[in-house]
Amino acid sequence: MSLLEALRRRAIKAIWPGLSVGAIVYFGYHVVNGERGLVRAAQLAQELERARVAAAEVASERERWQGRVQLLRSDSLDPDLLDERARFVLGLTAPDEIVLYAK
Repeated sequence: MSLLEALRRRAIKAIWPGLSVGAIVYFGYHVVNGERGLVRAAQLAQELERARVAAAEVASERERWQGRVQLLRSDSLDPDLLDERARFVLGLTAPDEIVLYAK
């Protein structure tokens, strides 16, 4: 048996384990760093939490505005709020008043 044939036999025997290790490394990498991998899942969880917080803030802001709108309806008109809005929109004040606008 020649040296070349012995090397060829060993190479053939090493192909399947080598391909198996290569496949395991390839799929293992994509499980962690792939488009749907563990790293992306953690990023999506963080984005989801930020979206939930933002949605809660928007909901509370909407409730606050709905309360103010309810005070301006004709069936439950709040005179103080009406006076505040009229003064703001028309820019009218008495000479002895100081107006502070808050954003």
